[in-house]
Order: sequence, then C-alpha cells, then structure tokens
Amino acid sequence: MFKWLSRIAAVPRLLMGYSILRMDVIPLLKDPNVRAALDRFKNDPAVAEVVPRISAEWREVEMSVNALK
Repeated sequence: MFKWLSRIAAVPRLLMGYSILRMDVIPLLKDPNVRAALDRFKNDPAVAEVVPRISAEWREVEMSVNALK
C-alpha cells in the first residue's frame, strides 16, 4: 500500500517540476544567443540524427503531463 501512496504522491511533484522547468526554459528560448547555440547544437553532426527522436520523446512527455493536469 505504501508503494501506491508513494506513486500517487509523485504525480503532483512531477507536475510541479515540469511546470518549473517550462517557466525556466521558455524565456531562455527567446534569447537570440541561446537560440543560436541551440541551433548549432542541433546541427552538429554528432547530435543531428538524435534530435528528431529527442523532440518526439519530449512532445510525448508534454502530452502525458498535460493529460494529468
């Protein structure tokens, strides 16, 4: 039973952590220097193949968290 209570209690912590992360990241993405660095990172040959997968996984996380709200 304690295991289930821990899992249930984790949901609000997940939502709060996700909200704080979004509040921190969204303003940063408006900074042209950060955008330029992110574009360089995404176009780096060592990372370029993984970017679509990371984007897809992040969208799935966002959809799941929004479903919990």
